[in-house]
Amino acid sequence: MVPHRAVKLLAYSALSYVVCFGFAVAALMMAKHDLREMDAGRMDPTGRNQTEAARVMAIANLWLHVVVGVLIVLGTGLILVYEFYR
Repeated sequence: MVPHRAVKLLAYSALSYVVCFGFAVAALMMAKHDLREMDAGRMDPTGRNQTEAARVMAIANLWLHVVVGVLIVLGTGLILVYEFYR
C-alpha cells in the first residue's frame, strides 16, 4: 500500500495563498488522484481527512484568484473609461 501525501498536499495548498496559484492547481490534481487511490484501496486511507482538507483549500484559493482577477480587470476597465471620458 502506498503511503498518503496529505502533509505535502496541505503544504501546497497553504503555499498557494502565499506564492502563486500554481500550487493550488497542483494540490487539487494530486488530492483528486490520492482520493481515487484511497477509494480503490491502493493508498493508505489514514490521511483521507487531511487530503480532503487540502482539496477544499485548493478549490477555495482558485476561486479567490478568479474573483480577484475579475475585480482587477473590472477595476482597470473602470479607471480607463473614467480617464477616457474625463
